[in-house]
This record gives sequence, structure tokens and C-alpha cells, in this order.
Amino acid sequence: MVRRRLVLALLACALAVQAGGLTGTAQAKCGQKRTAAPARRADVARPPLVIGDSVLYDAVPGLARLGFEANGMICRRMDQGLAILRSRAKRRILPRLVVLELGANGTVTSAQVDEALALIGPRGKLVLLTPTDTDRPKGADAIVMRLAALRTPTRVRVLEWAALTLTHPEWMAKDGVHLHDQAGIAGLIALIAQSTSSAPPPPPPTTGGLPAP
Repeated sequence: MVRRRLVLALLACALAVQAGGLTGTAQAKCGQKRTAAPARRADVARPPLVIGDSVLYDAVPGLARLGFEANGMICRRMDQGLAILRSRAKRRILPRLVVLELGANGTVTSAQVDEALALIGPRGKLVLLTPTDTDRPKGADAIVMRLAALRTPTRVRVLEWAALTLTHPEWMAKDGVHLHDQAGIAGLIALIAQSTSSAPPPPPPTTGGLPAP
């Protein structure tokens, strides 16, 4: 059943990507943003929010078509993502589910993860994607994320994006960080779509990635 849902999500993502008319990050510069949100419905609460960097940039339109509000910015750091959460928390417009695709620009600290949890509130859930940095998927950022999930498993979920890209090198650009084509965009969207599922996420890599207890 889980596999079937994933296949259906991939098909939906491929259609969304094709319909999105994506221009690609190659034409964008640091600080350039792309945002999109699903059509408002009176019977639906605030849609889940996805905040990311240049990796997310091209996936924004497709995510909106799947019901997410998405915000991608070239060169965005984790502290800049937290600034968005602070602003929305102050205006009381944060949804129950927040997805952060951040970490390729600068580091991710446990204090930052704790702040994100405090901002979304005790009833909120935080989803973190391991970044495709040069140490993927065993980098320090990924370790911080997994430890946060171990501390608060009911509130933090980690999606192993870095490990997934290693099994699909055709998705990635030569730098190993950014997406190469529409197949990569669809793969990222399909993984993020799992954040709304009650099924457990794939396990982290078994070699490295977490310090020994």
C-alpha cells in the first residue's frame, strides 16, 4: 500500500512538474525567491509549509499543486528559514506541519532545530530533509537532524534526501547538490509528499551518520 501511494505520488509529481513551466535555478541568483500556495478552501486548515533553498526552488510549483505552500530561495540558510517561521509565528499563521529543506548553505545546529520546534508550538510537527552537502549522507547536519528525531520522535521526522540522491545520481547536477532535470524535481516532490503520510519514513543509512551510543 505504501509503495502504491509513492508510485501515485511520483506520477502526480511528474504531471505537476510538466505543468509548472519551470525555468531552472541556472537563471536565478542568490536571494531570488519562488513561492506558491494551493487554492484556498474553506474546509481545509492552513496547508503544510515547505521552506527551502535552491534545491527546492524548481519544485515549488509542483508542491503547490499537491497541496503545500512552498517557499524556495537561492542560497537560503537555516537562520533565514527560521526568520520566516518567527514572522509567521508572530502573526499566528503557522500551520501544524512545517517542512525544512535547508542545510546546504551553512550549518544546522541543534539550537536551531529546537527554535523551530518552539516556534511551531507543542502541537506542530517538523520535517527535516538531510541536505545534499559534500559529506552526504553522513554530514554533521544530518546527524543533528537524526538526533533531534530521536529526542522528540512524535514531533520531528527526518526524510533521508541525501541518501536517496545517492541511489539516483541521474537526478543530480555535477555539483552533487542541485537537481539536474525534471526527474530529480519529481523525486524531491514525491519525498516531501511523504511528510503528510502516517507511514514511517525510510530508515537512515546504516554506515555512519549517527554517533555510537
